[in-house]
Amino acid sequence: MRIFLLIVCLFISSPSLAVTINILSDSDTTIKTKYLDLLRQKYTAEYHDLNFLDKSINRREGLFIAIGTKALRKVIELKVNKPVIAIFIKQSNFYHTLKSIEHNNLSQGQYINLDNIGAIFSDPPISMQTKLIKEIFGAQASLGVITSPITSFLTPHIQKYADENQLSVEFINFTDGENINKVLNSLKDQDVLFAMPDKLVWNSKTLKNIVLSTYRNDQPIIGFSRNLVKAGAIATYYTDLNGVVMETIDRINEFKVNKPPTRSSSKHNSLVTNSSVLRSFGLKEPEA
Repeated sequence: MRIFLLIVCLFISSPSLAVTINILSDSDTTIKTKYLDLLRQKYTAEYHDLNFLDKSINRREGLFIAIGTKALRKVIELKVNKPVIAIFIKQSNFYHTLKSIEHNNLSQGQYINLDNIGAIFSDPPISMQTKLIKEIFGAQASLGVITSPITSFLTPHIQKYADENQLSVEFINFTDGENINKVLNSLKDQDVLFAMPDKLVWNSKTLKNIVLSTYRNDQPIIGFSRNLVKAGAIATYYTDLNGVVMETIDRINEFKVNKPPTRSSSKHNSLVTNSSVLRSFGLKEPEA
């Protein structure tokens, strides 16, 4: 597969100097095209396509944006030491990609500093999801969370925001091949099942079973995507393409004042609910 680097000179609508944004992607996808189209609506831009194998890439100035996991790996492989923001990437994919690279380098007796790597996670912010649960179920509500080796690193983050919202949490670890019904039965006394994007737990083989089992247990699901809400979860926050672009603009402005890249979900989110499922549980629509 050919890898391309799209050098984007974006002229911010302000008296300041132009900012050079280097967009990296492993292919020309529809989502990349739409993303760049929205950027063009926000900026007067001049674009330059370069072969990603250009030896001078790691000497270029400006902010780098890596679209997806493959592009993130490639920019680290090329030892780009300028600020980098990974986009369209799950928090778990980002975490395990960086851990894998760090481990491989340490096994060879090398240390790699990845502090220049930031991210805009595609996951909804855990802080907003737990506030949503508190709004729907009230303080003192109990959460059931199924984790796996993919998402277990998020346990302290979930606990932190649950504590801030006076929510109790029970975590159950799920391993590949385990009986999902057994895990669900262990959590049936919790008020709500808090879903995290995790392909071991939530996939085409388990989804229908989880939705039906929790419905029988009178246990609503807080989802992590619009598709999961459509499939039977009651609500979630999500970030659409415009939200990613707006968050990108925020990060560009941070770059302009020399703030180090941050790693977080977008602050620009929307709320989606499944009204019929909410009614079936006797729950009111949360406020957007």
